[in-house]
Amino acid sequence: MRRGVMAVALAVMAGGAAVTFGSASASALSVEPFPGGTEITFNSMESAVIANLNLGPVLSQAAIGWSPEGKADLGEMIGRHAQRAGGHPSGLLSLEVVGSITDPEEIWVHSYGQ
Repeated sequence: MRRGVMAVALAVMAGGAAVTFGSASASALSVEPFPGGTEITFNSMESAVIANLNLGPVLSQAAIGWSPEGKADLGEMIGRHAQRAGGHPSGLLSLEVVGSITDPEEIWVHSYGQ
């Protein structure tokens, strides 16, 4: 990948659980359903892209039925955890979406890295 150049695509499709996040290299994004929801996990490089491009507020817009304040808080939380996960070679950013992916009841944000 050339320095300073990264193509990023983010598509959240209303009415379905299709989420695509890609960059110039292979994506390790995983989308795993669980009873009552879906877990979306980004690897370290994807987390760093989310943090560096400040995509937390963009990702928070998927919570269509949430208030502007709720979306702002979620976007800030995603950004903070993405920065933490992106700072570790084995870092992971996890979003646990409870309910519909387009109108979630709750979203739990976690970051892991060592």
